[in-house]
Amino acid sequence: MRLHPLVGLLLLWQDAVNNLDVLVVDGSNGPVAGVRVVLMSGGKVVASAQTSESGHAQFSELTPARYEPDASKEGFEPVQKNKVEVPARLN
Repeated sequence: MRLHPLVGLLLLWQDAVNNLDVLVVDGSNGPVAGVRVVLMSGGKVVASAQTSESGHAQFSELTPARYEPDASKEGFEPVQKNKVEVPARLN
């Protein structure tokens, strides 16, 4: 069976409340629902979410750290992003 690529993870950062919004798209830039998105830090899974019908997965109130987001769904090739740094809040 040929796997379709999950082409991209678009990371949208909302620094006021340390939220991260991840958009997963396919080869035609269409959103992909039902993708499991995992945030790893220090070799451990710290959070996971599933994408909505619009391809978004949201993570709230993240602690300042470096994260590696991974996305996977049956029938698609998994995709990984390099480290994403969540900075400390500026007060």
